Amino acid sequence: MSAMEFSLDRRVIRNTLGICLCVLVVAHIASAVTGEAGRLFDLDEERTVPSLFTSVLMIFDALALVLIGLVSRQHRRLFWPHWLFLGLVFVYLSIDESVGLHEMTIAPLRERLGVGGALYYAWVVPYLAALGALVVLYVPFLRWLPRRSAMTFVIAGVIYVSGAAGMEMVGAAIDAHGEKDGFGIGTVHVIEETLEVLGLIVFLDALLAHVARAWPGLQLTVADGDGLDDEPVGARRDTPAVHAR
Repeated sequence: MSAMEFSLDRRVIRNTLGICLCVLVVAHIASAVTGEAGRLFDLDEERTVPSLFTSVLMIFDALALVLIGLVSRQHRRLFWPHWLFLGLVFVYLSIDESVGLHEMTIAPLRERLGVGGALYYAWVVPYLAALGALVVLYVPFLRWLPRRSAMTFVIAGVIYVSGAAGMEMVGAAIDAHGEKDGFGIGTVHVIEETLEVLGLIVFLDALLAHVARAWPGLQLTVADGDGLDDEPVGARRDTPAVHAR
């Protein structure tokens, strides 16, 4: 069997995803101005092309996190469960993005909590509480990480949360005053979704960079389950390899 090698070029991945984001933003604006394509490219709706793109991007982030967690566990590195748990969080976020779970909680939470204004979209209350708990839980993890990885992870998180929660609250305040349509809230939605996707792209790039720095030339063996693929990683000529650079 010939050797299989997969090279993950961060620059190509980053640029490709960035171009996709630009195309989606332009398509959203064009469809909003012309009225063509309906809600297919609406950045603020579920079950659309942008929503699918965001959901898939979250799965990519989740897969990268799980990969790092499994490799960290194999190398007996500290905090390996943190990688896996964060991967599960991104799987949930992907599902939420696909079906709009948080949207279903807005009305009942708004009524129960009696909130309005910036909290008119009441789902942000439990989500921000969960985020606060997650930040506290992950402070030791971030302090343990190499500084460059920790900084880029935090930057990606700030960008994403600024869109997902920050701009969402701005839009909620506008909506609470009865301005459900118009240039203002439309602009907020574009900025919101752009920041979300940009944060996910930056995070994926940071994860790949972390892999490249932590495990240069990482090789992964794909076993067929017959017990014949138990050689050490990289020992066989037909071992598939994954390289992030």
